[in-house]
Amino acid sequence: IMLGRNVAYFYNDEIGKFYYYKDHPMKPKRMAMTHSLIESFDIYRKLDVYRSRKADKQELLKFHHPEYINYL
Repeated sequence: IMLGRNVAYFYNDEIGKFYYYKDHPMKPKRMAMTHSLIESFDIYRKLDVYRSRKADKQELLKFHHPEYINYL
């Protein structure tokens, strides 16, 4: 696969430990299956791979209202 631009792939296996409400489109099992395929087909070798991390409160406040952060 030759890509015309860099593609970033962010993954953290901690994501599967969260429960999203029943009808939420983000499904940890789907994410795990996608990650497995990316590894199995060596696709990750052609991606810029990053492990995501928790943002601290100051970082969150750059994008979200303080009331929303406190609610979460």
